[in-house]
Amino acid sequence: MKALIALLAALHLSASAAPVEVVAEAVSGDVRVQLTRVPGPCAGDARLILFLKGREPALMGCYKPVQIGPNTVILVNWLDGDRDMIPLSEFKAPGGV
Repeated sequence: MKALIALLAALHLSASAAPVEVVAEAVSGDVRVQLTRVPGPCAGDARLILFLKGREPALMGCYKPVQIGPNTVILVNWLDGDRDMIPLSEFKAPGGV
């Protein structure tokens, strides 16, 4: 099922005329989590997020930044059904330090 979801999301992205612009990323070892401006398969004002690990196929999801107390977090619904809450402070400009 995860493979089918990933395939459908990839087809949706490849059908889009706009390139995927990465606006921020979190990196740990060979894992990258990238925030984009692309709506992708997401509804409303949610945007596409990518989870990349080594040479494995990308896992896609939808994210929205939200304020929880004094902190901004990225709420993520991955297309495999998982959810995450990642502090915005974990993300840097692409290629940044």
